Amino acid sequence: MLVTQRKEKSGQMPWEFFPSVPLSRKVAGFRFKNPAGMTNRGFLTFSWLQGVPKVHEVLLRKDLAGAARRLAHLRVFSWFRVSHRGMRDCGERISIMKLSFSTNAFVRFSVPEAVEIIAKTGYAGVEILADVPHLYPFSTTGQGLAEIASCLEKNRIRAANINANTALGYYGAKFWEPLFEPSLANPEADARKWRVEYTKKCIDMARLFSCRNVSVTSGRMVPGTRPERSLALLKESLLDVVEYAAAKNVRVGMEYEPGLLVERVEELASLIREIGADNFGANLDFGHSHVAGEDPHYVARMLGSGIFHVHVEDICKRKHYHLIPGQGEIDFTEIFRALDGIGYDEFVTVELYTFPEIPREAAEEAFNYLENIFSNGTVK
Repeated sequence: MLVTQRKEKSGQMPWEFFPSVPLSRKVAGFRFKNPAGMTNRGFLTFSWLQGVPKVHEVLLRKDLAGAARRLAHLRVFSWFRVSHRGMRDCGERISIMKLSFSTNAFVRFSVPEAVEIIAKTGYAGVEILADVPHLYPFSTTGQGLAEIASCLEKNRIRAANINANTALGYYGAKFWEPLFEPSLANPEADARKWRVEYTKKCIDMARLFSCRNVSVTSGRMVPGTRPERSLALLKESLLDVVEYAAAKNVRVGMEYEPGLLVERVEELASLIREIGADNFGANLDFGHSHVAGEDPHYVARMLGSGIFHVHVEDICKRKHYHLIPGQGEIDFTEIFRALDGIGYDEFVTVELYTFPEIPREAAEEAFNYLENIFSNGTVK
């Protein structure tokens, strides 16, 4: 969508206005461009009043004096009031990312409770855990899925990703760590088949929720099976899963993690090339990347448009323990600059399953920290 140009009495050159997708339920992005090719990007802050957005402030990357600033506010306000639900229909692809939060921090809450809290905190999206105690696909009923779909609509929040990484439900018991087995690379055919069927059910859930993404992992290397053999089995499983997902218009993102079969960006980039499907790419976790000692700009360039969904959390001393953003050593401005540099405008999900006792507080602290990075225009 492009707002009609309008000349100003002051003689300022008219600016075209390109709206963008919302960063969150409190911040949206936009871009201006004038006939001379000058561009400026900015953010607006807003709140909801009886279902109608009220714009509070327009923050511009580069300062525009006088009439241009007034024009900016006018166009943002008039467009946003009318078209805030159609922010994707813009005249130009703009790399404004949207914040999301994973329900895997809310394992002591039901999914509807978690969704409502996450939405009220201000997030534009929610990642749903496809495992116990949330949406384990082999025990979730059709009625339960319908209730969650209704909850998403009621809270005006989008499903950013279906997290199909773990399989605690397979064992029927509580463990202290996420379990990735049986994985898509498991050497036992029956176990591998189970994981393929589980992943397909997660794809069905994604379609029901109008969610574009399902994330998976490679699983761990199993003693007695060489990595080359495990990779061959993984590719065989992925080809089946990805073909099924393509028919449902769903994308499958592989998440690499230190200690798993696929544990570095180069390995994932190679796997994406070998699978060769448009709907197979990366669920990129920058915390894992940091633990592996990888540069965020290198990672973003390596995966490029193959990045379907992003996880973030903070890390301290490269130990793989998820911390609230701002509590560790990760430079999130550099992460968002790296993503901005490749034109990424999808969801960035905060994953803090390490805070089951205080998920609400963790979600709020993370949101305030990350939203501040965006709204202050530090992403260049």
